[in-house]
Amino acid sequence: MVRIIWIMLKEIEKWEVEWLKQESIGALFIARLGSLACVTLVAYFLTTLLVALAISIGSHSNSFIVSLNYNYMWAPPLLILCPLIIPLLTNWFNRGFRYSTIIANFFDMVILVKFDVTSLSFMFELMGFISYIVGNIYLTLYAAGAFIDKETLVKFVEENKISLLSIIGLVHIVIYLTIRVLILPEEEVMQQLVKYRREFWIWMGTLVFTLSYITIKLFSPFNSIEFIYLTFVLLIALVRIIDVYKKLSCVVEKIKVSENPGL
Repeated sequence: MVRIIWIMLKEIEKWEVEWLKQESIGALFIARLGSLACVTLVAYFLTTLLVALAISIGSHSNSFIVSLNYNYMWAPPLLILCPLIIPLLTNWFNRGFRYSTIIANFFDMVILVKFDVTSLSFMFELMGFISYIVGNIYLTLYAAGAFIDKETLVKFVEENKISLLSIIGLVHIVIYLTIRVLILPEEEVMQQLVKYRREFWIWMGTLVFTLSYITIKLFSPFNSIEFIYLTFVLLIALVRIIDVYKKLSCVVEKIKVSENPGL
């Protein structure tokens, strides 16, 4: 589905660029119809994902919260369209602003950063990640046994099993991701691509999990300090996603130049 939308966006981009080259106001308005078409495609794509997610959650849980009401199905795409259409309206008469190019480049990036979860490399990476975390949780407890009395340690672990193991596991997850992502070499273009792609998914995962956690917490008492903390986590994740996206854009341009030296 992503590739089909990407092909359509590329065709709309060519159409908009051709009309923007003409000087008349009528040509400008026709070109902006291409931008509107791109925004509509994005809204359709995101709405489809949202509906699929709602159906998936509803079919795997007995919760009354998630249920599809088709009488209000017009609202989600409009909610998505509103922020997307603001840049177009504010740059309507700016001929240098090609919204279709921006959106098409974004889908270029989506195709570039996607992971093949069925590939052997991903499977080995996942198995290595799980083995590292589980192994180091046990190793940490044995290491603590070198400094703490065995009976005291066992009693403490039994009383605080979930919270203790969660904290230890979280520490080792951070260490693993730091090793596998943040300290990767980035001298060559393909090394930069691998590193930035992994960074993108780390921050995207942070954003999604934080939003999911906030959604769950909306149905229970919400501490104001916790709300402020989660808000800053979302802001940091968004800033980092935008920063990594810009870096990936530069990498894509370098790859295109290397593949087409005449450009």
